[in-house]
Amino acid sequence: MPQAPARRMGTWKLAYADFLTALVAFFIVMWLVKGVPEAGREDLAGYFRKGEISAEAGEAAVIENGPSRAEQLALDLGSTELFRSAPETLSVIAQGDRVRIDLADRTANPVFEPGEAAFTEAGRAIARRLAGLVSQSSGPVEIEGHTDAFPYRGKPGGNWALSSERAQMAYRHLSEAGLDPGRVKGVTGRGASLPRYPDEPHLPANRRITIILHIAE
Repeated sequence: MPQAPARRMGTWKLAYADFLTALVAFFIVMWLVKGVPEAGREDLAGYFRKGEISAEAGEAAVIENGPSRAEQLALDLGSTELFRSAPETLSVIAQGDRVRIDLADRTANPVFEPGEAAFTEAGRAIARRLAGLVSQSSGPVEIEGHTDAFPYRGKPGGNWALSSERAQMAYRHLSEAGLDPGRVKGVTGRGASLPRYPDEPHLPANRRITIILHIAE
């Protein structure tokens, strides 16, 4: 019986190994999709899509050359008791040389009075504690207000007016609680133009205040 050429011997093992590797990768992806809560999936996708590093409820991130200043600040903020105690309301993520903090107005834990710019008592308490954390960093700060995609007809200007007033309210509470007003370089209403969940622009979590911390050189 003729022998198989040496160059062909064992090739099935390589194919089988590739198959097993792909199978393991598939199960890892399925575990991530099933095991990560909805609020964390966007951040996980952002890591692979844009190289973003998130820190929510103190999660760890392993980076080959060590975290950047923005990444480290996001990790430090995410590990604080405030962020750990309100994972559905507060999130923090590093994006390049910026850190973005989102204060979401979820239905179960509203930050704003319905249809108003005024904060709820819970929203005011979080803003006061956030001011202390933000004050520990340096560099310029921007404050943005965002709404969901439902049209707001409570006043002229609709969603744009409401988001602007909420951003101004957040600025007021943060500055009264200790944030240096001189660091604030912008207070802007974004309306519904930048939803946190672009595929579901009507979600309550798209109603939020975003605090952007620019990392000082």
